[in-house]
Amino acid sequence: MELFSFPTLIFIALISLFLFYFLKKNPKKSGFKIYPVVGALPEFLLNRHRFLEWTTDVLSNCVTNTAVFYRPGNVHGVMTANPLNVEHMLKANFENFPKGFRFYTRLQDFLGDGIFNVDSEIWKIQRKSASYEFSTRSLRNFVMQTAQVMFNHAFINSAYFDLPQIQLNPLMID
Repeated sequence: MELFSFPTLIFIALISLFLFYFLKKNPKKSGFKIYPVVGALPEFLLNRHRFLEWTTDVLSNCVTNTAVFYRPGNVHGVMTANPLNVEHMLKANFENFPKGFRFYTRLQDFLGDGIFNVDSEIWKIQRKSASYEFSTRSLRNFVMQTAQVMFNHAFINSAYFDLPQIQLNPLMID
């Protein structure tokens, strides 16, 4: 058997291409680091203690603020921090991005059949009813009622009050 026979050269070329493709360090490549069989799982496990910071770093280094990840078992997903992508998925084209049966069954005990766990027509009905609760008018009324109760409480408990001393923390809306 020759060292430089045709099959040996083909084998060495394929191994070289494999190593070059999967193991090369490309500083311009952004997104999650993908390994041949295990996908992004090693990076997920290494950064599980600082998951939010890590994903924020990865997404901020991507040009579009969107990255694809792969896990073993042909499971893949997309993470995005791009407001235009989020608006496209949640508002303009919601029907094209269903949560799916797997997501629904895993979170059914926790979320039930609420707005965060359903798709299609049920979601539209729940979104419409929730939009009335979170309209500008209803939020303004809630803030005014809460402020009125707090000011009345401050007047009743003291003959005078200093406005900076009143705790407005319940009015903070994130």
